This record gives sequence, C-alpha cells and structure tokens, in this order.
Amino acid sequence: MTVEGESRDYQQAVDKTMHATLSLYINSERMEEVFSNWNHETQRLLQSRQRETRELSRAIDPLFNDIAIRDRNAVVEEFLIDLDGARFVEPIRITVPERISWETEGQRFEARLGSAIQREVSARTFWYVHSNGALSFHISMLLSYEHRLADFYFLSMLQKLMFPKEFEAGGEVKTDICSGRTGIWVLDRPTVRCRAEIAGNEGQDVSDDGDSFGARADLPFWTFIRRLTCHQISILIATAGLKSRIQPVEEQQLWRALIACDATSFVEIPGLKAPPARSVFLLLDRQLFSLLQPANRDQLRVGDLYRPLIPAEAKRSGTVVLDIPAIEAVLDGAPAGMDVRYYFLSGFFQNIIDFLNQDVSELRDGTDPVFPRTAEQHDEALFIRFANSRSLFQVVASSRSLEVGNDYIGTCPYLFLVHLMALHNEYLVQRYEVEIAALQMRCDSPALTRLGNLRSLLAAMSNEAHGGVAVPAREIQKATAEFYQFRLKAFTFFKRHLYDNTLRYDTERDLFDELQRIRGVATRLARCDAIVDGLDRTIKDLEDDKRYRDQAESRRAEGRLSKLLGVVGFFGVAQASFQAADAYRQLFEGTSPKCSFAEVFEPSHFCARATSADVTSLLVLAATALGTIVVMFFLLRLAFMPRDE
Repeated sequence: MTVEGESRDYQQAVDKTMHATLSLYINSERMEEVFSNWNHETQRLLQSRQRETRELSRAIDPLFNDIAIRDRNAVVEEFLIDLDGARFVEPIRITVPERISWETEGQRFEARLGSAIQREVSARTFWYVHSNGALSFHISMLLSYEHRLADFYFLSMLQKLMFPKEFEAGGEVKTDICSGRTGIWVLDRPTVRCRAEIAGNEGQDVSDDGDSFGARADLPFWTFIRRLTCHQISILIATAGLKSRIQPVEEQQLWRALIACDATSFVEIPGLKAPPARSVFLLLDRQLFSLLQPANRDQLRVGDLYRPLIPAEAKRSGTVVLDIPAIEAVLDGAPAGMDVRYYFLSGFFQNIIDFLNQDVSELRDGTDPVFPRTAEQHDEALFIRFANSRSLFQVVASSRSLEVGNDYIGTCPYLFLVHLMALHNEYLVQRYEVEIAALQMRCDSPALTRLGNLRSLLAAMSNEAHGGVAVPAREIQKATAEFYQFRLKAFTFFKRHLYDNTLRYDTERDLFDELQRIRGVATRLARCDAIVDGLDRTIKDLEDDKRYRDQAESRRAEGRLSKLLGVVGFFGVAQASFQAADAYRQLFEGTSPKCSFAEVFEPSHFCARATSADVTSLLVLAATALGTIVVMFFLLRLAFMPRDE
C-alpha cells in the first residue's frame, strides 16, 4: 500500500538531538475481539510476506538477538512490523506557546519564553507483535535543540504533552485525553501540525505550507496521536487482510475498541484517563554526557552555588511570572562552576517543568542515574540512564547502535528492547490485577452460589460441621470452578507471556530489573500472586473439608448398610432354621421324642422314606444357618464398633 510522506537517505545521528519514542500498548484480547483472524497464522504471513517488515527485521533483529535470548522452545514468537518502509518519515511541526502556565505545590507559575518555539520533527512509526499476540505501536520523533532555557522548556513540554502533570483544568475534567476538550490547556491547544490526510475532519487552521506535502492541519498532541495510530491501523488491516468484527470500520470505533477501552486514570489529574502508553528518550549530546560524569556532578556539593532560582518572596504573590530571556541574561554572569543545565536535566528526568525551583539536594537526586551506579561502572560506561514511572532516558556522547537504529526505529535498539520488555510486562501485570479484582468481586457476589457469596458458603460449611444443613456439592463446585477457570486464564494469558530477564549483558539486565522496580511491576506481581495463593488455599481447604465430610458420610452409610445386612441376615438365619426344622421332622418322623441325641442318628430312628440326599440337605441347611450367624456377627461388630471420624 502506498503511503504519502517522505523517504530519505540514511541519516547520521548528530549532536544535540533528542530521539523520543512514544509507545502505545494493545492487549491480545482486544485484538482477538475486534479481528476474527488475528492469530499466529496471520501474524506469520505478515512477518514473512511483507517486504518492509522483512527489511526492518534484517536491520534490527541482529541487535536484539545480540543482547537477549529471545527464543522460546527454539522459536522467536515476536517481531517488528514496518508498514511505511525504512527511512520513511512523517513530517510534523510541534509548537510550544510563548507563555506556559502550570501549578505545583499550591503555587501558580507562568514562564514567558519571549516567543513561541517551533521545531520540525521527523516521526517514524512501526509496530511490534509480542509473543501473546499483543501489539505495541511506536512513534519515534527526532528533533534538534540548543542549550538555552527556551529550548529546555520546549523539551520539557514535549514530555508534558505525553504525560501531563502540574496542570489544572479550567473546569470539570473530561475523561478522554484525546478529545481536545479536556479543560487542560496543554492537552486542548493545537500543538502539532501534520498532513491534512492524518488530521481528517478534526484538524484546525488547515493551511498550505507551500511544501511538497500539500495541505496541513493543526491538532492537539493526543488527538494527533489518536489520528496517526488509527491511520496506521487502517494500513495494517489492509496489509494483513484482517477481518474486522466492527462494521463499518470506523477509526473512532477502532480506537475505542482497541485502546481507549483500556485507558486508566491519570493519577496526577483526577478524572483524566489516558491510554496504555510509555516513552523512551535518548539524548545524543556530548556536553550533557560530560556534565553527568561523577567528577563534574561533584560540583553540586561545593558551597551554595545551587539554590532555587525563584526567590521565596516571589512565591507570595498570586502567580509567579518567569521572564525566561531575562533569567537567561542573568545566568550568563553566573559564578564559575554554576551550570543551569543541571536544573533542566534534573527536572526532565522527573518530568518536572518547574525545574528552576530546585535546591541542591533535589538536583543531586534528580541527576542520580540508574546506570552506572558504581565507580567501576562509571569508568566503563559509554551511556548514562535514568528512569521514572513512565519514561526511560539515556544520555550518550555517541552511539554506534543508535546510528544503525536511527533510520529504522529512530532510537537505539538495545535501549528500545529493554523499554519494550518493561512496557509489555507492566501492562500484562496490570491486566492480571484487573482480572484478580474481577475474580474477587465474583467471589463477593451473592449470586456466586445458591447459598450466597464465598463467605456465606464457608459459613454454611461451618454450620454443617456443627450439625447444620448439609451443603450441596454442586454449590461448592460453582465456587471452585470459578477459581480454577481464572487460574487457567492467569497462566495462559498472563504468567506464561511475562518476559524473563534473559538479557545477556549486565547493563541491560540491571536496567530491566530497576525499571520494573521503579514502575512497581515486581511488587504488584508479587501482590497478585499472594492474593491468588490465598484464594487457592481457601478453595483447597473448602475442597478438603468437603472431601473429609464426604468420606465420613460414606463411612456412616457403610455402617447403615451393615446394619441393614445384619437384619437381612437375621431373617435368613431364621428361614434356614425353619427349613432345617422342617427337614428334621421329615427325616425323623415317628421317632420317640424322649430318645437321646446320640440315638437320633441311629439307623432305627430314620424314617423309612429318608435317603442319603435328605441327610445331605439337612447338613447343608445346618451349615448355611451357622455361616449366616457368623457373617451376622461380623457385620454387627463392624456397624457398632467405635471409629475415628
């Protein structure tokens, strides 16, 4: 499928550039719900037959395989997808207004930059198919900057556009971050100029810039992200031959069904919901890399050079106005050893736009990397890495792997793979949490069993143990079936597809573990497992208790059967005795009743009609009666003997 845009020759990574990648996650269940043929066969055909994807894989997979053991059972079940072609860029322009306002720690601020800042940005898009069929969509943006305060505010605002905080709504916050009508200026202001084809009918101030791309349109940042994502989804549908269950196929419906339905609350702005997204920023900057070396960072300890650049008395007014050109002019005459770039770096790594309002301890904490951590690592490190709950950062002076990845994915493949693995695990665990919460709600539902929820069922079991009404086995089976169905799903959809730390090098291994710790993935996973283990023990105790009582009831039933058999045996003995008596009368008919027992068996006493068969019959009946008495004795003994229950 032909896509309009710009294809360029190989681009060399140059100094003072930011490579920012925003990643959106679509879980596998959503893909299967929307597309009837989203399966391994479709995915493999897409991987093997699509030329752009094969080219992307040939370039990037060797670097992925270099740092990680990616195969499972000798098969790599995940791969990159390129729908546009290598070196294709989506040209956009991002504008930050001349005045930026925010609120933090109960104080309003306004930074006046002197003029609006515009940057031409080269955007690349690509997909990644995960082992469980989940998809992640990636938008990599390349832009240049200078070392001046206005540019630092622009870079900070780019991260704020992705993950806004420190902003207040003008009224009630609308939930959809992509609507352009949230009530938060940074989300509602048109900041991205893109091709009119991408913007569709949602674009504002459509104009012709006089370049080869024709008409352009201005959109709020997240509206642009939604439009670009849906545009790429439509290309994916056509390329892979996906069969949508949503008819007719409309972008808004696809966005809601695939991504917006899993939007989560944005903690810093109550009421706002954002799609599953994380980012990675790579700064190729020799000077910033040098500033972050331990020997240079030590100047943050010297004297009182570093203090908040916003005077305390200025905060007493309603709104603190920051005249950025004036502040920059003052900083040009700052004492030797004082470098304002530490303020920017510390704030940027924490997604804080109020970076001029930091003291020395905050500057040191904010520029403390997750790698390298030790003196030995610092001596060998060619990159410095930082992380917060939503973004991963890397600062380098140069990077061969970035040179390779720049033309294909717009960033360093090594860094991107760690980001990718952490992104997948985080949202897989998040889905796991959602399913556990749903299971707990079902266990608390009065409709779980005919006796009520799980607690009511356990109470009924306890009453049964004290002589109450017996709990029907089918009611217990309802509760156990609910849990076992969840546990199977937990393994099939979640636990099985979590990425293990199979990274080959200690730098990436340590970074992956640290990133999962910072984002709470390991803690949340352990909490989920603890809840499941607790439910598992409850269900097993319930089953064991029921099994024990069933066994006791079985023994009682055996006792009742034994007593019944004893009664039947008694009547059998009586019948055999009557039959034996009758046979005796027939054999000894006419015999004097006063004869001795020994005389009975003398031939003269037998009836003339008695035969040897009659004698044998009499003996058999006697033996039967005796045997029945013996069996009765043991059955009655079994029925009445004490036993442990």
